[in-house]
Amino acid sequence: MTLPTAVNDIADLSRILQENPEWREHFRALLLTPEILELPAALAALTVEVREFIAEQREINARAEARMDALTAELREFIAEQRRWNEEQREINARAEARMDALTAELREFIAEQRQWNAEQQRWNEEQRQWNAEQKKTNEAILARLDRLEANGQEMRADIDQMKVDIKDMKGDLSQLKGRQAERDTHRNIVNLLQGNHPGLRRIVILKSDLIPFATELNDSIDDAEDEGLITAEERKALRAVDLVVRAIDRDSRETVYFAVEVSRTINNHDVIRAADRAAILGRIVQAQGIGAVVGGAVIPQAVQRAQERGVSVITSNRLVDGAAPAR
Repeated sequence: MTLPTAVNDIADLSRILQENPEWREHFRALLLTPEILELPAALAALTVEVREFIAEQREINARAEARMDALTAELREFIAEQRRWNEEQREINARAEARMDALTAELREFIAEQRQWNAEQQRWNEEQRQWNAEQKKTNEAILARLDRLEANGQEMRADIDQMKVDIKDMKGDLSQLKGRQAERDTHRNIVNLLQGNHPGLRRIVILKSDLIPFATELNDSIDDAEDEGLITAEERKALRAVDLVVRAIDRDSRETVYFAVEVSRTINNHDVIRAADRAAILGRIVQAQGIGAVVGGAVIPQAVQRAQERGVSVITSNRLVDGAAPAR
């Protein structure tokens, strides 16, 4: 230890304190308060606490950022799912609108056909009234003739013969009337009758029947086919004699098919052959599948076998048992 030295000024005191560290500690204890002496330790402890706080804050911030990233990812996934859902919903709405448009078109077509049928039914009712009036006149004539027979025995045989002729004519008229009624019933129910044998048919349209003439387009195609030599005059005549011509769309193949339909009281081999031949002629003209169909109140077994061989659809309807077309 350095020996004590005289202190003459501050410079001497500074030198002595620098040379004697134990003096510095002694003077520090004399000059500084305990609070100031404890300040370095407190500052060190505070530094540790601040560092720990900063570390905790960083950890909290890291967890917050991780949670924010997770929420952001969830939000992005939700937005993506929402967009996919919106796209699917638009597709569903588009399909629903397309289906509604199709149903609306079918409904309009049905209403138009129903109106046409109502008009045809009105014409039929008028014809029926006219026939009733004519029948009344015929009945009155028969009664008058009977009166004359009673008054004049000599004319009895001639009158009886005439009555037989009149009755035969009446039977013929009645048979024709039943035939026309049968074709009207077939016209009215042809959609259900065909779909009963061919469930896949859609958009069935009658192109020709006893109630309506050939559709103009089909009529022109028939004339053109004869002019071009695709069919003969006899085939043209046979096709024009068909009871009904129907066009439809096959639901499975989406192809257009045409039916040549024959109506008869009792379906026989001749009806089947006629329907098959006329369907073949029709198919050549329209360049599409032509299908023969026979509609009647009953069918003989041989006709069923012949229909299977010729690919003809056999349709029976109880409505036609007593009101079918006369055999031809």
